[in-house]
Formats: sequence, C-alpha cells, structure tokens
Amino acid sequence: MSTKLTKGLTLGLIGFDGKKIRSINSTICWRKPAGVQDTKRTMARYKYAIGMVSAHNIYRKANTSSCKIWCHCFRDVDLYLPNRPTILMSESDFVDPVGIKTLKPAKKWDFYYFTMGGLQGNTYKGMELFVDCLPVLCGKLGLRGVLIKYAKPKRQFKLNRRRHRLWGKYKKYITVLKGKQNVAQITSKSKFGFFPNIQDCSPLLLTESLVRGCPILVNEDILGGWKYVNDETGAFFTKINIEEKARFILDAKFKTRKNYMKEYGYKNSAIRLADFCKEHIPILKRYSMIGFAGTNTIMEKLCS
Repeated sequence: MSTKLTKGLTLGLIGFDGKKIRSINSTICWRKPAGVQDTKRTMARYKYAIGMVSAHNIYRKANTSSCKIWCHCFRDVDLYLPNRPTILMSESDFVDPVGIKTLKPAKKWDFYYFTMGGLQGNTYKGMELFVDCLPVLCGKLGLRGVLIKYAKPKRQFKLNRRRHRLWGKYKKYITVLKGKQNVAQITSKSKFGFFPNIQDCSPLLLTESLVRGCPILVNEDILGGWKYVNDETGAFFTKINIEEKARFILDAKFKTRKNYMKEYGYKNSAIRLADFCKEHIPILKRYSMIGFAGTNTIMEKLCS
C-alpha cells in the first residue's frame, strides 16, 4: 500500500517488535523514480529512506540522494549503486502462499506470457524475443500459449516487418487476452510461465508462479529475478537454445514452491530486511521483522 503523498512512488513500512505489529513512521521506502518536488515533500515527513529497485533507472533519480540503504535486483550491483549499503532483495521476495490464491484446474495452455503494448512491450517485457521464439515453441514443438496484454492493452505491438509476419503466422497458436485477468487462473492453467522479459526488475509473476507450482522459463539476460531460477524451479533460455530449454521444462519434475520457500517468502524476507535495516538505521533496531504497509494480515498470521 503506497502513501497518498507521492502518488504511488513510495511504500510505507510496518514492523514486528516481538509484541505487536506497528507502523514505522520514521522510514519510507522509495520504489519508483521521483523528481525534486516529490522527494522534498516526502522527506519532510520522514527521517530516513530506503530504496527498492523496481524501476531500472531509479538509482539515477532525484530521490536516490535520500536513500540510506538500497534493496536491489542486480547481478553486479557496483555498476549501478557503487559505495552504497545494499542487499540483494526485491518486492517479489515477499510473495508467500499465505497471501496468494492457489488453484488446481486442468491445464489449458502450455505456457503463459504477460506483456504490454507499445515500445515498453519490447524493452521491458521482451515482446520481440517472444515473437522470435514462436517458430520453435509453436511451429516446431506445437505448443499453445496464452498472451495477456495487461498494461496499455489498446496500444499496438511495435514490431518490425519480419516479426510482424512471424506474429501473423503463429498467433493462431496463442490465445490473446486483454486487460486485467485472474492471475491465479492463468498460472494454474499453464504448464509453465514464459518470461522473455528484459529490463524488468524482478517481476512479481515470477515468484507467484513458483508459489503456485508453475515452473518458469526465463530470458537469460533479464535484469532482475534471475536469482529464482535453478534446476528445481525452471530454466534460463536464449534465442539459440530455446528448443532445448523448452523441452527440458516440459519433461522435468520441479519443486518450485519448496525450493522458493527455503530462502524467500514473507517471513524469511521480512527478517532479512529487518536485519539489514538494523545495521544502518539505528531507530529500526527494535524490529525483528519489517514488511510493507498493507501486508499486516500476512505478518500477523506468520507471527502467530
């Protein structure tokens, strides 16, 4: 739940001090790039700020100067946040079975893919790479998928002439849905999640899939979310090895939820965030768990 002050740019924090869950009024979490005025208005109310990389360029914006510590998604953090206290952590680490719905319907599609229209469909969601993989996924392997155009659904895909022809040839294998959809239904009816995403900083759909028992096939060059991929959760792919990796993910047996919950989930992540904050923000030393405002119910269940 974001504060009303900055139009969704920030997240409030809650903490468990061993006795009760309290709102943390001293510290705010920046999760989106903000300008000078938003930064001034927010930091007039809070003593400390932490950064949560959920946009690839947030570290270059005006509000970064107010962040005492950073949660990031990068493989090489020194390229982006040199000489800053950092922890490899994303909002997607907090996805937990306690907080999401899991269904077990019959499989309807081989894979699902969430994207958007316009250029952002290419730069963030990897629409061009998705189309490049269709001759293998749908042509050679005969797979059928569902594409959810959930953001800016009225915008057309920005594809060059070659990819436009490919899309026209293979879209008969793809069910296209637009606007908001029931994510639990989509993931549960698919054999795996397909993520050709590029600049995404750890999509929540990655971990929602794992918690629901759905393996993930992920672009090897994705910016964030790479840390969730291993032999028990799915595989990385490139345009060159897509056939091999797709066959692997269809044939192998995975333990996606069990593997994910060993290190992530709400409780593990809230404890890690609290421990990290204690090192650098003295006023937060009293808390054994720190999470985001709006997740009180989940924290209460786990603390009890």
